[in-house]
Amino acid sequence: MMYGQDITIVSKRLETRIVIPAQADVSTSKAASILQDYIKRATGITLIIDSVKERRRSYFYLELQPGLSGIKGASLQAGGFGLSQQGNDLQFFCGDDTKVMLQAVYYFIDKFIGAKKWDEGSATVPQLKEIRVPKGYNTLQSPSFDYREVYLPAAFDGEYRNWYGLQQFEALWGLWGHSFFKLVPPRQYFESHPEYFALVNGERKATQLCLANPDVLQITLRYLDSAFKENPSAKYWSIAANDGGEFCECDSCSKQNELDGGVQGSLITFVNKVAAHFPAKQFTTLAYLETKHAPLHTKPAPNVHIMLSSIDAYRTFSLEKDPSAAGFRRDLTAWLHLTPHVMVWDYCTQFTNYLTPFLSVKTTAENIAYLKSCGVEGIFEQGSGDTYSDLAALKAYVTANKLWNTDAPTDDLIATFLEHYYGKAASAVSSYLQLLEESVLQTNTRLDIYGNPVNDHDGYLSPFYIDQFSSILDRAEAAVETKPVLLKRVKALRLSQEYVVLQQSKFYHNRDHGIFIKRNNQWEVKPQWPQRLEYFEKVAKATGVSEIAEAGQTLTAYMEEWQSILDAGVRLNKAKGATVQYQFPPDENFPANGYETLVDETPGYADFSYNWQCFYGDPMIVDIDLGKVTAVDTISTRFLQDPRHWIFPPGHVNIFISKDGHNFEKVFGNDLPRVEEEDYKVQFRGLSIPVHLEIKAIRIEAQPIPSLPSWRYKPGRKVMMACDEVWVQ
Repeated sequence: MMYGQDITIVSKRLETRIVIPAQADVSTSKAASILQDYIKRATGITLIIDSVKERRRSYFYLELQPGLSGIKGASLQAGGFGLSQQGNDLQFFCGDDTKVMLQAVYYFIDKFIGAKKWDEGSATVPQLKEIRVPKGYNTLQSPSFDYREVYLPAAFDGEYRNWYGLQQFEALWGLWGHSFFKLVPPRQYFESHPEYFALVNGERKATQLCLANPDVLQITLRYLDSAFKENPSAKYWSIAANDGGEFCECDSCSKQNELDGGVQGSLITFVNKVAAHFPAKQFTTLAYLETKHAPLHTKPAPNVHIMLSSIDAYRTFSLEKDPSAAGFRRDLTAWLHLTPHVMVWDYCTQFTNYLTPFLSVKTTAENIAYLKSCGVEGIFEQGSGDTYSDLAALKAYVTANKLWNTDAPTDDLIATFLEHYYGKAASAVSSYLQLLEESVLQTNTRLDIYGNPVNDHDGYLSPFYIDQFSSILDRAEAAVETKPVLLKRVKALRLSQEYVVLQQSKFYHNRDHGIFIKRNNQWEVKPQWPQRLEYFEKVAKATGVSEIAEAGQTLTAYMEEWQSILDAGVRLNKAKGATVQYQFPPDENFPANGYETLVDETPGYADFSYNWQCFYGDPMIVDIDLGKVTAVDTISTRFLQDPRHWIFPPGHVNIFISKDGHNFEKVFGNDLPRVEEEDYKVQFRGLSIPVHLEIKAIRIEAQPIPSLPSWRYKPGRKVMMACDEVWVQ
């Protein structure tokens, strides 16, 4: 559209008023105050806010008009806003949703004042003598999705959300996420009515609900009827299974599930029954893990929305292209065949290690465009929440813009952000991101949201690449060393590389790139390590790191763990360099240090995914040949207890010794205490056996417990054992 020349709408020579309705609602009044504030910050001019009835030709009016639905020849879509310049008036309008007026004002502030909001911090505001707009300027702005949420620190700032048109589930949902036990709490009903809950392996368990029980439906209806009255403005209400499986296997639930090809059958049937009682309300449910497949026959009711999770896919490529997302694509197609009301719960960070370099910016942008083309109505883009994670500000900015307008060019968004956010360091930061992207592709890395930087120690996060990353980030810091705000941002970016070095050093331990160094035949902490840890903690606090991972390890707990590692030092092992043979190979998904893991003098810590030798469903039967007859006083080892990941100590352990490497005698055989009570703390279960003999070989037989405890049972899931070191001293 062609416009006339720019016209001045605010200057010291011009009388300008901000006009709102006489009975303006809260959102419109707030929007007017924000407009007034930013104009003053930019020009020094304080405009009067008024509900003017009579207009003067010599004045210019910035008129906020909620209720208007468009301009001549065009109308707003739901959730949209518009600006229209005519004569001596610039109208802001937003249809019936007056909250959108805030975004209309921020659009003007961004586009015509030039203020910018890059993260959860304060916006930058230029100094202007006047504010101008094109004569006859008209625009209608409408979102690409009905629901748009970015779960990253920037979006926890209210102004940021209004600036980019983001939403929060706390505002839209009266009931969110996994909700079964909010509807029917076990603490209230399980003891007196176990039949309300899932029948699993012939036993009623408080894991899920029995959705065929008519009382469960009635309790749910009563809960919702009361909740609607308490929160009448909520748009959606979630009725979704708990996270963790163990669904009801009673005859009625099983019959419906058999008909529909899985537990999604009884779920959708139940949600439909609720929706039928409240046809004016909108309900959502989660298509997640066990419930991710569309039912074979049962269609969601018209007022039921499906929230499909993409949790199983890697983030190397988009959901449209990555082979790991093939199942997601099939599920998405199947759900859209049943209902037009599908949203997607997507992911953009590494949840086991928030600070791991995880370059998902372009992948997420491609996902958003792909999902829009499929007809998806909303996206929840889950990141690290309100704690800092790798590239959090860049991810939030690009994702927010793409959720509003999928046609926004991704490369341009990235370039604009880098230029303004990092200043003279932008070029170096761009080179860093480019190398990070290349390293992922060149090493065939599968970006896993539940991965670990240690597992990529010989891939895209190898010492070879880390050295190159460090050199580039050195240049970035040097470019802005006199600019405190920009330098802080570069240091925050570099925090991810520092985290990788620290995590990998636990794995390397007393080898190259490790924590300890040998001097005068004694192992000691590397001289620079305490200072390096102190620096990491300082930058992490300044950056807004409160948690290291989704499981909840705080920065404080992380630093305490590090202190215990330094205090423990190096424990020497006479078995170092021994030959290790297994009857059943360890789980290849957790490679640790290969077969040397049990004798490499490197202990395992709280994270099971490295420095532990893991056995999934198999016993650990291992022979350790010391190579020569050796005087041994004790043999000790330990096992991990991490119920959250279905890891339990063995049920029975036998330890044998051999003086010749062929004939073995038992020196220990005993059952270990069972984990009977529900307890999710990570703990270690150690054994130490006195020997006081000269031996050549050791054999350890560790048998897993026969089955998972009832409180951690999951169909199809086997027991995993994890052993770290066999200490021979």
